[in-house]
Amino acid sequence: MKVLTVFSVLPLLGGVLADCGVEGGTITIANPDFDILTELEACETIYGNILVDPAYVYFILDGGPFEITGTVIAHDNEILKAVRLQNATRIGGFSFASPAITGRVDFPEMEYIGNLEWINIVFRTDQGIDWYEWNALKLVGIGSLNVEGTSISGFKPDYPSYDGVSFYYGGLEQLQTADNIRVVGNTRMDDVVFTGLKTVSGAIIIGDNLNYDGGFGKRDGRALLVSFPALETAGSIAIYDKDVPLRLSDSGKVDFPILNHVFGDFGITDIKGLTEVSVPALTDVDGGIKITLNEALKEVDFPELRRVGRVEIVAEINLGFDKVSFPVLEEVGEFLVDSGANNFDCSSLEHIRAIATKFSCRNEKGDYNPGVPATTGTPTLSSSSVASSPSETTTLDTNPKPTLTGDATTTSVPLTTGDSATGESLASTASTSGVAVTTGSENTSTSTESAPTVTESVPATGGASSLKSPIGSMVFLLKRWAL
Repeated sequence: MKVLTVFSVLPLLGGVLADCGVEGGTITIANPDFDILTELEACETIYGNILVDPAYVYFILDGGPFEITGTVIAHDNEILKAVRLQNATRIGGFSFASPAITGRVDFPEMEYIGNLEWINIVFRTDQGIDWYEWNALKLVGIGSLNVEGTSISGFKPDYPSYDGVSFYYGGLEQLQTADNIRVVGNTRMDDVVFTGLKTVSGAIIIGDNLNYDGGFGKRDGRALLVSFPALETAGSIAIYDKDVPLRLSDSGKVDFPILNHVFGDFGITDIKGLTEVSVPALTDVDGGIKITLNEALKEVDFPELRRVGRVEIVAEINLGFDKVSFPVLEEVGEFLVDSGANNFDCSSLEHIRAIATKFSCRNEKGDYNPGVPATTGTPTLSSSSVASSPSETTTLDTNPKPTLTGDATTTSVPLTTGDSATGESLASTASTSGVAVTTGSENTSTSTESAPTVTESVPATGGASSLKSPIGSMVFLLKRWAL
């Protein structure tokens, strides 16, 4: 689409810049039209997108614009050597995809990019040297960052080149805010580090990044490092290694040292060499926490977490956890821990069991279900009087006889229970009140009839009282009258 300003007049007007383009339109930079670059340099604001043709060698604007509302698109470029916007401070987006390049992107004044995409940037080797130059040292804000399938090694500055001279990569150290961060499937990247990023309002997604070059270059340990040392809040976080077959190092770390609030979900899954998750300041997760199938992870510790919607922590089936700790947790919905073939002490989570709307913990012995403990110092029924499982029913003698012990009796009572935990809780009451009790999943009935009391301190004989009955006395008198 042709830009609207009559560019040839602008130099005659003392270099006054004008607005150019159409919002939603596209300006194409293509051979053999090289004069269009001079015309675009006369624009203060360019509305719409700019498409750089795959056959273009240099897209350099040293004058204007100061802003481009749309996206600069450079896809499938075979010979593109440089992209430079000398004075632009804000652009709607920069999409750099599938280039076969050895070149430089230079945005020296850029402060904000709406949508930054680096996709399938696989370096062309030229005499053993591969490189991608990036310079945007004033960039502090991004709408969305998507880095996928590239040979980029990370986001920290990486100044030295392999020949010591030609390579410059400034990284994204100055970046402070973003709406979304997505870093997926990059083949020379073990370190995903954003040193200055403070807030991400949307999602952080990091997955399947591995330095397949192994011992080549600076990052050769293959140990994953995901670090956001300045991040305070995030919309959601998902970190995974689903398609990475092997990490040679079991010293992987996920580090959010000052993160305090996640407004959605927090998930770390399927990472082969992860041994540490550090979230020492995290207090609130509005969604759920999911930490599952991380083979080398033995400890899960959220020392300051107070509120979370749901927790799911699952080990590999043949492995397990040594420690799962949420010491100050106050509010949680469902809480699930499965430690696989490991004798993890589920009783260490009793305080969570007391507050969770649903609680489950498993180890190598099976489900943790301790029941309700008896109260100290209160008489209880013997273990043989309570059903051994919720499906069993135990019925005591339906014609109980009082038993004397000192000055008071304790009367055996009939008990029918459909729930072993409920039966235990009612045992102490039944033992002292002498009432008939029936427990089930829904109804509990209690007789108001009091147990008999015997005041005479006479040892019991055969379970019956030694006092004579009234009928016996009458028979005795009749015999005497007959005589």
